[in-house]
Formats: sequence, structure tokens, C-alpha cells
Amino acid sequence: MAIQFLANKDINYQRWNNCIQKSYNGNVFGYTWYLNILDDDWYGIIEDDYKTVMPVFAYKKYNRLIGYTPELGSQFGIYSQQILSTQKTNEFIDLLNKKLSAYHIHLNKFNTIRRTDIQVKHVPVYELDLIKPYKKIFYSYDFDTRKKIQQAEKNNISILNGLRPSEFINFLYKEEKNLKFEVETIRIARLRLLISTALRYRMGQMMGAYTRENTLCAVAFLVWGKNKIHLKFLASNQIGIDEKAIYLLLDHYVKGKSEKNLILSMEPGAFIKHPDLFKEFGTIEAKSQVIIKKKNNWFRLKR
Repeated sequence: MAIQFLANKDINYQRWNNCIQKSYNGNVFGYTWYLNILDDDWYGIIEDDYKTVMPVFAYKKYNRLIGYTPELGSQFGIYSQQILSTQKTNEFIDLLNKKLSAYHIHLNKFNTIRRTDIQVKHVPVYELDLIKPYKKIFYSYDFDTRKKIQQAEKNNISILNGLRPSEFINFLYKEEKNLKFEVETIRIARLRLLISTALRYRMGQMMGAYTRENTLCAVAFLVWGKNKIHLKFLASNQIGIDEKAIYLLLDHYVKGKSEKNLILSMEPGAFIKHPDLFKEFGTIEAKSQVIIKKKNNWFRLKR
């Protein structure tokens, strides 16, 4: 088994994407179109003829490579067409340690690392199986959550499935202070590109919640692939919080996707402003790992 560490420009995209598509643990984050939106400077650890791959985001500092996880990405790690053995996983991590001086990398939940030479942290991922009938899913919600959904309906909150990207971006600018979201040019540019590309490939959806006065008060962005839907952005202003719009927004999506062989995955992150409510929707908490290698205190692990 030969393992290579290749720069983005040297990777065969067709073979890479074929591996992601056939991997038992593949997800939308592993495809080259998604990786390229997050950053051009990514590398790949590749086994043989692209049977197993691992994307690695890294930047150079003092002529050393520092690995990190971009804000809009998560659950990367090692993708494989065969069940990963401990030996193969360790070989990938060994090469990662050889090439990178320091890193902070989020893995997918199917990667299990048991090592003492690096730091391993567990982060929660909340998953909701949508195969069940909606009524059964609804009654798995917390009692208070069901009441909040009913309250939002009484408040005449309406949900729009096809929110325009321009409305979404304008909402961010308008509510920047209330959302505690830093609207930076490069940040918004990447988010806008990700949304437009996902919509074009029919691998994403924008949603908005409106008050009875037709005022946008909550937004959500979801992206999917390989029978798994990932909630990547969720936020509401104070009106949306008071009117319980965020609860109706999520419930509306669940209702529309129920009785389908899909998993809705939700995890806390920089673009999720209400992470605690995930537990209230009858989700099952899974764990994914973050691997950390620190060289010196002056290494900045987040780009």
C-alpha cells in the first residue's frame, strides 16, 4: 500500500470524487467542489489508486505547514471504500504528522483515533433519522419544543423554502450586531459562493421564516449528499426568538423530509447561533473526533 501526500493541483479530481461517492463514510464535505470553495490551499493524503483519501487544509507559516479546519467545513477525515482498519488509520496519521508541524483537524464520526502522541477531543454531532412518519418524529421532540412550534403557528409565522441568497446575505448585514456574527468580506464571499454552488448542483436549500408583517426573522441553510443532510447555518433575530420562529423553521423542514431514507445532521459551529435546541428535537447524540498536534504556542491553528 503506497500513500502519497499531494497538493491540490496534483490531485485527480475524477478519481477523488469517485472515492468519496463510493466510500462507506462519504459525505458532501469531501467532494472537490466543496473543498475548493473553502480554500484553494488544500492537500490530499491518497492511498494507491484513490481507494482511500483524506483532505487536509493547511497554510504555511515560517516555512512550515499548519493544518486547520475551515469554518464552513466539518467531518472531513479519512474516506475509504473499505472499512478502515486501525493500521490504515495510523498510517494516514503518521504521514500527517510527518508533513504538518501542527494541526487542528475535525474528522468524520467513522474515524476512530486511539493514539497518545497527539491530542484527541470529542465533539457532539446531533442526528435525526427522518425515515419515520412525521407524527412519530414530532412526538419525539421535547414537550416544550412542541409547544413552541404550536406557538409559532399561532403567531402566524410562515416558512419559505426557496429563500433567495440575496435576502439571506442582507439579513446577515442587517442583523450583524444582534446575531453576533462578524460580516467580513472574505467570509461572506465564501458563504455566498457555497450557497450558490450548492443550489446550482441541487445539493443545498435556503429557508426563511417570516412574521405576519412579512418580515424575515430567521434563516437556515442546509447542504446534502450521500443520504445525509447537514445544517450549516441557522440564525434568528430577536423577533424570531420571541416568536419561536426557529422551532417552526426546523420542524417545517423535518416534516417535508419525513419518511425518506435521510439523516439530518446538526452540530454546533461558528455559523450556528442556537446549538442547544438540537437536543430538543429528539436527536441522537453521536461523537466525532478532533485531532490536535501542537508544536509551539506561536502556531495559530485557525486561519
